[in-house]
Amino acid sequence: MDDGTTELGAPPTPSEGSAVASPQGDPPLPADAAPVPATDETVSETAEVMAKAVRYVKAKRGGDLAAIILAGSAARDAMTRHSDVDLLVLVLGSDNGHELVRILSRIVEIRYLGVSEAEEQVNTSPRLPIILRKARVLYELEAAGSQLLQKAHARFRQGPPSFSARPFSTG
Repeated sequence: MDDGTTELGAPPTPSEGSAVASPQGDPPLPADAAPVPATDETVSETAEVMAKAVRYVKAKRGGDLAAIILAGSAARDAMTRHSDVDLLVLVLGSDNGHELVRILSRIVEIRYLGVSEAEEQVNTSPRLPIILRKARVLYELEAAGSQLLQKAHARFRQGPPSFSARPFSTG
């Protein structure tokens, strides 16, 4: 609800169609391109989207579900009105599926991965530990999600894998 007032200490909110200039003097961005801070309405909608997404995954995968992990901007509390919700679903056995589902006004991107495959990817993939760095467990069975996040955090602290430099042979 906008009653025309601005909180003290808060920067003025640009009107629709106006531009937002950066403090460094960069060219202004259109107001709709600038990140929009979360409001109580978007926070409650996001919570509802995540609750419905968890129910959806539980209903779909019930028997082989090991964990549901929230990643991306939703896990970092940095969602904008254009953000999707990223879920990594750990399952018992093997799976490498991917699904997009619309819940309310959000797209929920769901990636299914077997627990052992996820653990292997944490050890070998340069991207997965970064993606899981600020992830949160929404549901888990027997600490499968927490254990994966601990491994991802440890792997992230190690840094990227070193590449072996082999000299070129000139012969």
